[in-house]
Amino acid sequence: MNVKLIVMPMKFGYVALGGTFDWFHIGHETLIEKAVEIGRWVTIGITSDRFSGKDVEPFNMRKKAVTDFLRKIDYNNYQIVVLEDPFGPAASDSSMEALVVSDETYGRAVELNTIRSEKGLNKLEIIRLPMLAAEDGQPISSSRIRNGEIDRIGRLIKKG
Repeated sequence: MNVKLIVMPMKFGYVALGGTFDWFHIGHETLIEKAVEIGRWVTIGITSDRFSGKDVEPFNMRKKAVTDFLRKIDYNNYQIVVLEDPFGPAASDSSMEALVVSDETYGRAVELNTIRSEKGLNKLEIIRLPMLAAEDGQPISSSRIRNGEIDRIGRLIKKG
């Protein structure tokens, strides 16, 4: 049996995504997988400890979770940058073409494109992914995991 492998070209040369990546979970994995799927090069912004706030895991722990996942999916065409503001290099890097966001961060992406337009830069194509639901139908989120409501893949944690 002959099997012909068809390789689809990447849609974008340079894709970005950013976030806190606190209590790294399946929703974070989905965002990264989409960026890797559509881009030849990916910049991942992770919020700094100062910018994230007090109730968040330390930056190095969050960065390790992201890099461990990238290693697991065997993807090497990326860089990680520290975000000290909501937009990072995406507000000024003219070579970026697309931004992967969740429903939760879509508004920031629209705001980012306004900033880019004001600077004379091309707007980024926004790739918007829905929030993943836990077993109870509510969104999977780092805060719900931190509070012990669900695990990292959205299973309810039985209490008592």
